[in-house]
Amino acid sequence: MTEEIFEKLGFERIDVSAEEAGDQRGFYYYSIDIGDIGLISNDDENAQENGWEVYLFDSRTIKIKGSGDLEDLVRIIQNNTH
Repeated sequence: MTEEIFEKLGFERIDVSAEEAGDQRGFYYYSIDIGDIGLISNDDENAQENGWEVYLFDSRTIKIKGSGDLEDLVRIIQNNTH
């Protein structure tokens, strides 16, 4: 999965400064809220090691690694949110 898929699907890039992170380096991640469901990516450092992954917010048991799966999930949530 690439960062371009996040932009295409309307995810927001969240930048965290080194000061906010409490270390020597800042980081960033992506997130989107669709209705009351939040999706959040791992951070850029972790993505360099393991590739980009997306989780349902507050859940580490559901991990989406493929861009096709992410596109399908976002489409399903968007089509069924009232």
